[in-house]
Amino acid sequence: MHWRPGTSDDRVVSGLVDALADYSRCAVPLHALASVDSALRLRPDLRSELLTAGLLSDGVDGRCESGTEFMAWYRLLRALGARRQVRIPAVGRVDFMLGDRLIIEIDGREFHDTASTFESDRRRDAMLSALGYRVLRFSYAQVLGRWAEVEAAIRAALARGDHW
Repeated sequence: MHWRPGTSDDRVVSGLVDALADYSRCAVPLHALASVDSALRLRPDLRSELLTAGLLSDGVDGRCESGTEFMAWYRLLRALGARRQVRIPAVGRVDFMLGDRLIIEIDGREFHDTASTFESDRRRDAMLSALGYRVLRFSYAQVLGRWAEVEAAIRAALARGDHW
């Protein structure tokens, strides 16, 4: 919940677009953009309202599947020409692909914190490797708290030509 200054504690901001507009005024700009992108993914019908409210900017289109993915894409991967949500036959969808072979996966806690999801991710990585792909997998903590190591790893993989 998010309250507007000057309102009583029992009055919550009325709608999602208003809440996002308020949040964008007090949050770290990248976090606000990620929130708008996530909202757009869940509610594409809000596109015109978000546009009218001035909340849509370049790159905010709802294609990323999480705020963490959006932050990685917005910070670096879009400038590198990464494709989002790429379908690989026999494996399924991957978060990002650079060139023909470099896959970037961003793992948040919501869908990657159980033993079964951990094993599933490793199985997918092994399948992708067998098909000739190189996979880099980063956590929420790395993307939000240790961005320099994420960027260094991606740039090193590109310098080696892992994407071709």
